[in-house]
Amino acid sequence: MFITYESIGKARRYLNDKHSDLFNLRSAAKSIISILAGIAIDRGYIKSIEDRVLDYLPQGRTQISDERWKDLKIEHLLTMKSGIPPIESGGIVLKMILSDGDWVKFILDLPLECEPGEKFVYNSANTHLLSAIITNAAGMSTLDFAKEFLFAPLGIKEVYWEKDSKGINFGGGNLFMSQYDLAKIGYLFLNNGVWDNKMIVSKQWVEQSLKSYHEWIYGFNYGYLWYLKNEKNEKTGEEYITYSASGAGGQKI
Repeated sequence: MFITYESIGKARRYLNDKHSDLFNLRSAAKSIISILAGIAIDRGYIKSIEDRVLDYLPQGRTQISDERWKDLKIEHLLTMKSGIPPIESGGIVLKMILSDGDWVKFILDLPLECEPGEKFVYNSANTHLLSAIITNAAGMSTLDFAKEFLFAPLGIKEVYWEKDSKGINFGGGNLFMSQYDLAKIGYLFLNNGVWDNKMIVSKQWVEQSLKSYHEWIYGFNYGYLWYLKNEKNEKTGEEYITYSASGAGGQKI
């Protein structure tokens, strides 16, 4: 691969912090992908987290790089236990961005590092496949799905979301929103998926998302693309669990 001024500009476009007056959420967008997956299940677009990933990705049905892909489930993507090599390491994400091909196909061409479900590895490839699954299941882009079933009901009007050459919004980040609208996402979860007396995402999905599926670094556990942490009130001794969405550069709920 030759690095040109054009390719450098293309890569930098995907690393921008702002679009107009909106901010790049970076990996905080992963938690929004999790909400959208829950909405897709609530509404019957996706049957279950136990469904096989390849059943929703036509690109992977005819040719896969590794037979273990057939055992990969949606749950493995949500819990970062897919076995897919992390695209954040080894310059893989740069190769993906600079490629002229299909990012989903690019990911599917990667041989798995281990059996699905065997090991936790933080990886934006997982959430990009989730974006593709939502798109294929709902018959609309992930952004359009989000606008109809999440953003519009919350009164969120200004959003921008980068997409790959096949029209799949990047599940790993590059969703641009205002901090005020981002706060609405947090408020939605504080109210168990209800906004203005209307259920946006089921309480069951909220509770499932905020269970720990992996003990991670710095005292954090990991749910369905949410960070979890046990805290203690120093005055009362009361213990409680906090949860957060988090992206590079301090993008947080």
